[in-house]
Amino acid sequence: MRNPSIIRRDLKQATAASKAAFKRFIKALRESDAEAERAQYEEAERKIIDLRRELANATGEEWVVPLELGFEPEPSISEGLVKQNREGQLVLGFDALCTNSEELLEDVFVTLEFDRIYDFKLGGPNDEGLRWHPLINRGLQAYSCLEVLNSTWVDQVKAQNGVAFPDSETRKVRHFIFTFKENTFECLTNEVPRCRLDNDWYDNGWKK
Repeated sequence: MRNPSIIRRDLKQATAASKAAFKRFIKALRESDAEAERAQYEEAERKIIDLRRELANATGEEWVVPLELGFEPEPSISEGLVKQNREGQLVLGFDALCTNSEELLEDVFVTLEFDRIYDFKLGGPNDEGLRWHPLINRGLQAYSCLEVLNSTWVDQVKAQNGVAFPDSETRKVRHFIFTFKENTFECLTNEVPRCRLDNDWYDNGWKK
């Protein structure tokens, strides 16, 4: 494991490189299709994410990183909607934009299926209030699917319960955050949820 000071140095350099790549991308976008510049910028951003993960692992500090699912919450109308059954299974639905294709696909309704939820929050803040979220200076972003590394919430729930989570090793519990236009969803679970594109949200019983 590398020294945290070296990782922070590399992270500072990578951030500067990403900003430069973004400027080149914007400039090229005005003149051409800018595919090469876009790829360079995306690669620079991935390097930052990798370094933030490495730093979090080295220091134990709480940090938020993107959860790459192939889509992101739609910025103008997205709102997290939840269904839950007695077995602890939960489904989260929201309007999204696909990010794993060359063109963003609008009006896609995504459902995420969680087999086991240990705790969750659905409500504020919305996008305007996100600036007051305690993780805003730890990598939290609006309209995003995210994971919190070294989550203090996991430790808090464990302490409140007095024992580790039932039927699970605490070290395997993960903290996910989904930030929407109208609200925010956070949960503690074991695995990345199953994803499904579901444009027939009304026919399948979802209500907005």
